[in-house]
Amino acid sequence: MLKLPFENAQAYNAGQWLGSMSQGLCIMFFSLISFVENIYSSRVMNRNFGFLTHMLGRGMFYLLMGIYSIPVVEILNEISKADNSQGVAAGIALAGVILAFFASVLHCVVFVRQYQSPEKFVAFGGQGNVIGSQSSDPPAKV
Repeated sequence: MLKLPFENAQAYNAGQWLGSMSQGLCIMFFSLISFVENIYSSRVMNRNFGFLTHMLGRGMFYLLMGIYSIPVVEILNEISKADNSQGVAAGIALAGVILAFFASVLHCVVFVRQYQSPEKFVAFGGQGNVIGSQSSDPPAKV
């Protein structure tokens, strides 16, 4: 999305050019933050981007990024029909928009199932606790 206005300057007016640029930069920035948060969760990330630390927050993030990129879907669909590298890149970007919606739905489904029965979701050696639930067991002695 970021490079489209530069490569197809004749098809864009100033508003479309700035809109595509800002959407591309915003999506790249927040996707990078999401990537870093999923791998390296730190205090700085929790303080500034805490919504990415919870399943529902990530689901809403993917949903909003998918909605945010809807205005360029028609442009991406037209470019994806070309038989060159731009067509392949646009097809991949279009698939990314669809996968963002799919990931958001899956995150929300997992959050609801996890909230309904936290004991079934013991991941990475955890106790299966979710937001708002407390374990009544005392901590294990080492």
